[in-house]
Amino acid sequence: MEPLSITTVIQPAATARLVNILALKWTINKPQFRLFNKISVCIYSIILPIKKIALCEREYTQPIPSSKQFVVSKGPKGSIEQEKLQLALFWYRENLLKKVKAIWESPSTNQKGTVDIRTPRLNKSMLSVLKVNEVSFGIDIEKAPGVSKISCNQFRCPVNEFVRVKFIVYNNQEKPSKLCIRIQPVQSYSDGIMEWDLSRRMVWNGLLQSPLPNIEAKSSLTYTLPICFFSRGDFKFLYHCEDVNTRTMYFDTQPLVVEVIDK
Repeated sequence: MEPLSITTVIQPAATARLVNILALKWTINKPQFRLFNKISVCIYSIILPIKKIALCEREYTQPIPSSKQFVVSKGPKGSIEQEKLQLALFWYRENLLKKVKAIWESPSTNQKGTVDIRTPRLNKSMLSVLKVNEVSFGIDIEKAPGVSKISCNQFRCPVNEFVRVKFIVYNNQEKPSKLCIRIQPVQSYSDGIMEWDLSRRMVWNGLLQSPLPNIEAKSSLTYTLPICFFSRGDFKFLYHCEDVNTRTMYFDTQPLVVEVIDK
């Protein structure tokens, strides 16, 4: 029989938005028996949820050690952004490997061994799943009569009543951050059409684009926007922050969705 075969894959977890995790998935191809010179294979999948990793800029921009284990490329250097990405891919992967160890054992054959999890390489999309973003967001609506939370980033509100929507901005960096927040409300219809001119459907007390006060390292700031809806329906709020110094844009993974109903 052929030996046991184990494949390791890094992927987002189904509930990554809710619990801030990704998953290591092992697909195990285990030969069962031979029939007419063909091996029957049973496939198992094991998913291990892992919390996202937070590394400061000093940690993920340090040079890659040069040794027999770590080979440093001597080819032409790319842009500063490409070099920074390659360093981040290396150090986040090393940090991940320190947190995970896997062994396998077969009681029937008395075989055991270690699962090689160093094989998979990270790419840019995997890194975005693995790392804690430098700036992240939270959404909430103050408790009021008729206001209820349906699920993550989804709320239900009454028509013709002011509600206070809170955009919580988290600075996960090791340094203060100066950001500008931008909010764009749209009305979403069941046929997929979106209406952008909402001057007759809602009103707000404040600015949809506003610079925020300095957010200290490892702290947060709440931007509150009172809103009153004049019509029923589903409203979406697209929002992001921009660093006023570096022009880096930070987006949330999901928009705010508000279902407006009669009282």
